[in-house]
Amino acid sequence: MGKPRGSYTHYNLTYNEDIIPEHQKLSVFERDGHFIIGHPDMICDCRECGKQKNQNEFSVENKPDKYGRKKIKSICRECNSRHSNLVYHLKNKYGPAPNKCQICLESLTTGKQINIDHNHITGEFRGWLCPEHNTGLGRFRDDPFEMIRGLKYLVLNDKMFDRETVIIKLQMLIEDIKNDKME
Repeated sequence: MGKPRGSYTHYNLTYNEDIIPEHQKLSVFERDGHFIIGHPDMICDCRECGKQKNQNEFSVENKPDKYGRKKIKSICRECNSRHSNLVYHLKNKYGPAPNKCQICLESLTTGKQINIDHNHITGEFRGWLCPEHNTGLGRFRDDPFEMIRGLKYLVLNDKMFDRETVIIKLQMLIEDIKNDKME
């Protein structure tokens, strides 16, 4: 079995302020046995509802940093619960999940789990994606125009792409969209 991938991954660390270099020291408080970066009265913004709430209304991240400190999650418990319930119901309605990502069409390797993709505003099911493509869409805020600008940036600034080939493939994608086809 062995150690989890990545030398930066730290589990079961005990917080000890004495081992933290002076330039890495941050304000820390204890809550439910966790040492959390910040202070007990801090106000956090929920990335989902946009409301400002006391840190008590947020869960704690699972993984500590290399000094045993943890961070507050960026989504409040109420929104996280609502999101978890939505995903649970979508998985029950549209499952079982396929073994392939609907974007890259590759089978998942051992240890990876297919993600359910849905519209975070309407809750509408869209499909099943590998973790990389699911988070990739999220990083582009599920905005096709932002993705197109990203594609334009990549093609114009990286000489390894043949522009004519990209144009031909984009035209094929446009036809697929017009004809309501996934591939």
